[in-house]
Amino acid sequence: MDSVYKVDNMNKHSSSMNNEVVTEQAANLARCWQDGIKHATFKGSSQDFWDNWAKSLPAKTAGSNYVEEVLARMKLLNTDSVLDVGAGTGAMAIPIAERVHTLTALDQSPYMLEVIREKASKRGLKNIATISINWAEVQIGRDIEAHDVVLVSRSLPSQGDIISSLRSIDKAAKRSCYITWKADSRDALEEEICDRLGIQYRPFPDHQLLYDLLCSMGIRADVDIFRITGQSVYHSIDDAFTQIIRSHSFQNEDEKQAIKNMLTEKLEYSNGLYSQKKNNLWALIHWNKIL
Repeated sequence: MDSVYKVDNMNKHSSSMNNEVVTEQAANLARCWQDGIKHATFKGSSQDFWDNWAKSLPAKTAGSNYVEEVLARMKLLNTDSVLDVGAGTGAMAIPIAERVHTLTALDQSPYMLEVIREKASKRGLKNIATISINWAEVQIGRDIEAHDVVLVSRSLPSQGDIISSLRSIDKAAKRSCYITWKADSRDALEEEICDRLGIQYRPFPDHQLLYDLLCSMGIRADVDIFRITGQSVYHSIDDAFTQIIRSHSFQNEDEKQAIKNMLTEKLEYSNGLYSQKKNNLWALIHWNKIL
Protein backbone atom coordinates (compact mmCIF):
# COMPACT_ATOMS: atom_id res chain seq x y z
CA MET A 1 0.00 0.00 0.00
CA ASP A 2 1.54 3.33 -1.06
CA SER A 3 1.73 6.08 1.53
CA VAL A 4 -0.41 9.16 1.03
CA TYR A 5 1.77 11.06 3.52
CA LYS A 6 4.95 13.09 3.16
CA VAL A 7 7.20 11.26 5.60
CA ASP A 8 9.75 13.14 7.68
CA ASN A 9 12.75 10.78 7.71
CA MET A 10 15.08 13.41 9.16
CA ASN A 11 13.37 13.79 12.54
CA LYS A 12 11.13 10.86 13.39
CA HIS A 13 10.27 12.24 16.84
CA SER A 14 9.26 15.75 15.85
CA SER A 15 5.69 17.02 16.25
CA SER A 16 4.04 17.55 12.87
CA MET A 17 0.72 19.06 13.90
CA ASN A 18 1.45 22.35 12.19
CA ASN A 19 2.46 21.08 8.75
CA GLU A 20 1.71 18.40 6.20
CA VAL A 21 4.77 16.27 6.97
CA VAL A 22 4.29 13.31 9.30
CA THR A 23 6.69 10.89 10.91
CA GLU A 24 7.20 7.45 9.43
CA GLN A 25 5.67 5.98 12.58
CA ALA A 26 2.55 8.14 12.25
CA ALA A 27 2.14 7.21 8.57
CA ASN A 28 2.41 3.50 9.36
CA LEU A 29 -0.07 3.72 12.25
CA ALA A 30 -2.49 5.73 10.12
CA ARG A 31 -2.39 3.08 7.41
CA CYS A 32 -3.08 0.38 10.02
CA TRP A 33 -6.00 2.40 11.37
CA GLN A 34 -7.55 3.09 7.97
CA ASP A 35 -7.04 -0.51 6.87
CA GLY A 36 -8.82 -1.67 10.04
CA ILE A 37 -11.72 0.72 9.44
CA LYS A 38 -11.98 -0.23 5.76
CA HIS A 39 -12.17 -3.96 6.48
CA ALA A 40 -14.35 -3.82 9.62
CA THR A 41 -17.30 -6.14 9.04
CA PHE A 42 -20.05 -3.89 10.37
CA LYS A 43 -19.60 -0.17 9.76
CA GLY A 44 -21.51 2.91 8.69
CA SER A 45 -21.35 4.57 5.30
CA SER A 46 -22.85 7.56 3.46
CA GLN A 47 -25.14 10.41 4.55
CA ASP A 48 -28.17 8.44 3.29
CA PHE A 49 -27.13 5.54 5.48
CA TRP A 50 -26.89 7.75 8.58
CA ASP A 51 -30.26 9.36 7.83
CA ASN A 52 -31.83 5.88 7.72
CA TRP A 53 -29.83 4.90 10.81
CA ALA A 54 -31.30 7.82 12.74
CA LYS A 55 -34.82 6.86 11.72
CA SER A 56 -34.31 3.34 13.09
CA LEU A 57 -32.57 4.30 16.33
CA PRO A 58 -33.44 2.15 19.35
CA ALA A 59 -36.71 2.98 21.06
CA LYS A 60 -34.63 3.68 24.15
CA THR A 61 -31.39 2.75 25.81
CA ALA A 62 -32.51 1.35 29.12
CA GLY A 63 -30.22 1.98 32.07
CA SER A 64 -27.20 3.02 29.98
CA ASN A 65 -24.69 5.05 31.97
CA TYR A 66 -22.67 6.22 28.94
CA VAL A 67 -23.67 9.90 29.02
CA GLU A 68 -23.15 10.20 32.78
CA GLU A 69 -19.74 8.49 32.62
CA VAL A 70 -18.48 10.77 29.84
CA LEU A 71 -19.85 13.96 31.43
CA ALA A 72 -18.25 13.05 34.75
CA ARG A 73 -14.85 13.00 33.02
CA MET A 74 -15.21 16.21 31.01
CA LYS A 75 -14.08 19.55 32.43
CA LEU A 76 -16.72 22.05 31.34
CA LEU A 77 -17.27 25.67 32.33
CA ASN A 78 -20.57 27.53 32.09
CA THR A 79 -18.76 30.05 29.86
CA ASP A 80 -17.54 27.39 27.38
CA SER A 81 -18.30 26.99 23.72
CA VAL A 82 -18.43 23.28 22.77
CA LEU A 83 -18.25 21.63 19.36
CA ASP A 84 -19.90 18.18 19.20
CA VAL A 85 -18.52 16.42 16.10
CA GLY A 86 -20.81 13.68 14.81
CA ALA A 87 -23.49 14.81 17.24
CA GLY A 88 -26.06 12.28 16.02
CA THR A 89 -29.44 12.85 17.66
CA GLY A 90 -27.99 14.74 20.61
CA ALA A 91 -27.29 12.14 23.29
CA MET A 92 -24.34 14.26 24.45
CA ALA A 93 -25.24 17.60 22.85
CA ILE A 94 -28.42 18.20 24.86
CA PRO A 95 -27.03 17.59 28.38
CA ILE A 96 -23.82 19.48 27.55
CA ALA A 97 -25.80 22.46 26.23
CA GLU A 98 -27.52 22.61 29.61
CA ARG A 99 -24.11 23.11 31.25
CA VAL A 100 -22.27 25.50 28.91
CA HIS A 101 -22.68 28.86 27.17
CA THR A 102 -23.03 27.63 23.58
CA LEU A 103 -22.89 24.31 21.73
CA THR A 104 -22.46 23.60 18.03
CA ALA A 105 -23.79 20.22 16.87
CA LEU A 106 -22.10 19.05 13.67
CA ASP A 107 -23.24 16.02 11.70
CA GLN A 108 -23.45 14.96 8.05
CA SER A 109 -27.04 13.79 8.54
CA PRO A 110 -29.62 16.62 8.32
CA TYR A 111 -32.23 14.29 9.80
CA MET A 112 -30.18 13.75 12.97
CA LEU A 113 -29.71 17.48 13.40
CA GLU A 114 -33.45 17.99 12.99
CA VAL A 115 -33.97 15.61 15.92
CA ILE A 116 -31.52 17.68 18.00
CA ARG A 117 -33.39 20.89 17.20
CA GLU A 118 -36.68 19.26 18.21
CA LYS A 119 -35.18 18.06 21.52
CA ALA A 120 -33.67 21.49 22.19
CA SER A 121 -36.99 23.19 21.54
CA LYS A 122 -38.82 20.87 23.95
CA ARG A 123 -36.27 21.70 26.67
CA GLY A 124 -36.25 25.40 25.94
CA LEU A 125 -32.58 25.39 24.93
CA LYS A 126 -31.66 28.32 22.69
CA ASN A 127 -27.86 27.98 22.78
CA ILE A 128 -27.50 25.16 20.21
CA ALA A 129 -26.41 25.78 16.62
CA THR A 130 -26.40 22.97 14.04
CA ILE A 131 -24.18 22.48 11.01
CA SER A 132 -24.72 19.72 8.43
CA ILE A 133 -21.36 18.86 6.88
CA ASN A 134 -18.98 15.92 6.54
CA TRP A 135 -16.07 16.42 8.95
CA ALA A 136 -13.62 15.36 6.23
CA GLU A 137 -14.65 18.48 4.28
CA VAL A 138 -14.47 20.95 7.17
CA GLN A 139 -11.92 23.76 7.19
CA ILE A 140 -11.49 25.39 10.58
CA GLY A 141 -11.86 29.13 10.25
CA ARG A 142 -13.93 28.85 7.09
CA ASP A 143 -16.73 26.39 7.87
CA ILE A 144 -16.52 26.63 11.64
CA GLU A 145 -14.64 28.68 14.21
CA ALA A 146 -12.54 27.19 17.00
CA HIS A 147 -14.42 26.29 20.20
CA ASP A 148 -13.17 25.99 23.77
CA VAL A 149 -13.89 22.26 23.84
CA VAL A 150 -14.27 19.67 21.08
CA LEU A 151 -16.08 16.37 21.69
CA VAL A 152 -16.14 13.40 19.31
CA SER A 153 -18.45 10.90 21.02
CA ARG A 154 -18.76 7.44 19.43
CA SER A 155 -18.40 9.13 16.04
CA LEU A 156 -14.75 9.51 15.06
CA PRO A 157 -14.91 10.02 11.27
CA SER A 158 -14.05 6.74 9.56
CA GLN A 159 -13.86 7.99 6.00
CA GLY A 160 -10.79 9.65 4.51
CA ASP A 161 -7.48 10.55 6.12
CA ILE A 162 -7.40 9.88 9.87
CA ILE A 163 -4.41 12.16 10.44
CA SER A 164 -6.19 15.09 8.79
CA SER A 165 -9.31 14.37 10.88
CA LEU A 166 -7.32 14.36 14.11
CA ARG A 167 -5.45 17.50 13.13
CA SER A 168 -8.76 19.25 12.48
CA ILE A 169 -10.12 18.12 15.84
CA ASP A 170 -7.02 19.50 17.56
CA LYS A 171 -7.14 22.74 15.56
CA ALA A 172 -10.84 23.25 16.33
CA ALA A 173 -10.19 23.28 20.10
CA LYS A 174 -8.94 26.27 22.03
CA ARG A 175 -8.51 24.30 25.26
CA SER A 176 -9.53 20.62 25.34
CA CYS A 177 -10.33 17.66 23.08
CA TYR A 178 -12.30 14.52 24.00
CA ILE A 179 -12.71 11.40 21.84
CA THR A 180 -14.54 8.22 22.87
CA TRP A 181 -13.82 4.85 21.29
CA LYS A 182 -14.63 1.30 22.35
CA ALA A 183 -11.95 -0.29 24.52
CA ASP A 184 -13.25 -3.76 23.67
CA SER A 185 -14.20 -3.62 20.01
CA ARG A 186 -15.13 -7.30 19.65
CA ASP A 187 -18.85 -8.03 19.97
CA ALA A 188 -20.14 -11.53 20.73
CA LEU A 189 -23.34 -11.14 18.70
CA GLU A 190 -21.46 -9.75 15.70
CA GLU A 191 -19.01 -12.66 15.88
CA GLU A 192 -21.90 -15.13 15.95
CA ILE A 193 -23.48 -13.45 12.92
CA CYS A 194 -20.21 -13.78 11.00
CA ASP A 195 -19.94 -17.43 12.04
CA ARG A 196 -23.49 -17.99 10.72
CA LEU A 197 -22.51 -16.31 7.42
CA GLY A 198 -19.24 -18.22 7.19
CA ILE A 199 -17.14 -15.05 6.97
CA GLN A 200 -14.22 -13.71 8.97
CA TYR A 201 -15.17 -11.29 11.72
CA ARG A 202 -13.22 -8.03 11.62
CA PRO A 203 -13.91 -5.64 14.51
CA PHE A 204 -12.92 -1.98 14.48
CA PRO A 205 -9.34 -1.07 15.45
CA ASP A 206 -8.56 -0.95 19.15
CA HIS A 207 -8.41 2.35 21.06
CA GLN A 208 -4.72 1.69 21.79
CA LEU A 209 -3.92 2.16 18.11
CA LEU A 210 -5.68 5.54 18.16
CA TYR A 211 -3.74 6.55 21.27
CA ASP A 212 -0.42 5.51 19.70
CA LEU A 213 -1.27 7.44 16.54
CA LEU A 214 -1.96 10.61 18.52
CA CYS A 215 1.36 10.19 20.34
CA SER A 216 3.19 9.80 17.03
CA MET A 217 1.59 13.07 15.91
CA GLY A 218 2.97 14.89 18.95
CA ILE A 219 -0.25 14.79 21.00
CA ARG A 220 0.25 13.47 24.53
CA ALA A 221 -3.23 12.31 25.49
CA ASP A 222 -4.66 10.72 28.63
CA VAL A 223 -6.99 7.71 28.59
CA ASP A 224 -9.83 6.86 30.97
CA ILE A 225 -11.46 3.42 30.70
CA PHE A 226 -15.02 2.95 31.94
CA ARG A 227 -17.70 0.27 31.74
CA ILE A 228 -21.11 0.81 30.14
CA THR A 229 -24.08 -1.39 30.98
CA GLY A 230 -27.70 -1.30 29.87
CA GLN A 231 -29.68 -2.47 26.88
CA SER A 232 -30.73 -1.21 23.48
CA VAL A 233 -34.44 -1.57 22.79
CA TYR A 234 -35.64 -1.77 19.17
CA HIS A 235 -39.03 -1.11 17.61
CA SER A 236 -38.76 -4.14 15.32
CA ILE A 237 -36.39 -6.75 13.95
CA ASP A 238 -35.86 -4.55 10.88
CA ASP A 239 -34.73 -1.69 13.12
CA ALA A 240 -32.44 -4.01 15.06
CA PHE A 241 -31.04 -5.32 11.78
CA THR A 242 -30.22 -1.77 10.58
CA GLN A 243 -28.55 -0.84 13.86
CA ILE A 244 -26.52 -4.02 14.33
CA ILE A 245 -25.62 -4.94 10.74
CA ARG A 246 -25.16 -1.35 9.56
CA SER A 247 -23.96 -1.12 5.93
CA HIS A 248 -22.61 -4.65 5.55
CA SER A 249 -23.35 -6.08 2.08
CA PHE A 250 -25.02 -9.46 1.78
CA GLN A 251 -24.68 -11.92 -1.07
CA ASN A 252 -28.43 -12.32 -1.45
CA GLU A 253 -31.81 -11.82 0.23
CA ASP A 254 -31.69 -15.31 1.74
CA GLU A 255 -28.64 -14.30 3.80
CA LYS A 256 -30.41 -11.17 5.00
CA GLN A 257 -33.46 -13.12 6.05
CA ALA A 258 -31.33 -15.75 7.79
CA ILE A 259 -29.71 -13.06 9.96
CA LYS A 260 -33.08 -11.43 10.71
CA ASN A 261 -34.31 -14.86 11.83
CA MET A 262 -31.21 -15.19 13.99
CA LEU A 263 -31.84 -11.80 15.61
CA THR A 264 -35.41 -12.87 16.31
CA GLU A 265 -33.97 -15.83 18.21
CA LYS A 266 -31.19 -13.96 20.02
CA LEU A 267 -32.89 -10.73 21.06
CA GLU A 268 -35.27 -10.64 23.99
CA TYR A 269 -38.90 -9.78 23.14
CA SER A 270 -41.34 -8.06 25.50
CA ASN A 271 -44.35 -5.78 25.04
CA GLY A 272 -43.83 -5.47 21.29
CA LEU A 273 -40.13 -4.46 21.56
CA TYR A 274 -36.84 -6.32 21.06
CA SER A 275 -33.86 -5.73 23.37
CA GLN A 276 -30.14 -6.43 23.45
CA LYS A 277 -28.14 -6.29 26.67
CA LYS A 278 -25.00 -4.15 26.63
CA ASN A 279 -21.83 -4.53 28.69
CA ASN A 280 -18.87 -2.77 27.09
CA LEU A 281 -15.64 -1.05 28.00
CA TRP A 282 -15.14 2.42 26.54
CA ALA A 283 -12.09 4.66 26.36
CA LEU A 284 -12.19 8.43 26.74
CA ILE A 285 -9.06 9.79 25.06
CA HIS A 286 -8.48 13.43 25.96
CA TRP A 287 -5.85 16.14 25.90
CA ASN A 288 -5.42 19.81 26.69
CA LYS A 289 -3.95 22.27 24.23
CA ILE A 290 -0.56 23.74 25.14
CA LEU A 291 -1.29 27.44 25.54
